[in-house]
Amino acid sequence: MNESLQVNLNDQSLPLINNDSFEFAVAKNASFTITISQLLENQLCDVENASHAAPLTADITDINITCINRTPIADVLADITDDNFKLCLQSDTVISANVPGYESEAGLYMDQVKDVTCSAASIGSIEWITWLVDLTSLHLDFNQLQSADLTGLG
Repeated sequence: MNESLQVNLNDQSLPLINNDSFEFAVAKNASFTITISQLLENQLCDVENASHAAPLTADITDINITCINRTPIADVLADITDDNFKLCLQSDTVISANVPGYESEAGLYMDQVKDVTCSAASIGSIEWITWLVDLTSLHLDFNQLQSADLTGLG
């Protein structure tokens, strides 16, 4: 976690560093939702059990915040051994389909890539495809693939 991450409840805000716990005062007859702010661009956070409805009858201890560092696509592209697969992932078609407004892979993260279409691109290996953790659509027809492990995708 970055040192500026904030946990918010209405007008209350607390810094959250590493695995710290946090505590807010909430009236028994109030509902609430915990949010987070001041995330770094390369960070994704999830708040588990963020909302609770009134009446509150006991201390709430089941709110969990999990953050991960996002993987820049440029970091993974450097390791892809199939040049044709690499070229396809770097193409304007793939990048603009996933993040409108982006013109190159610079600043693009693996979790932003949802759709990959690399048809008839002479691709022989997609060994790094599992880094596309939120992939929902994959089109690889008319390539030279013998097999593909898609375990763990979207």
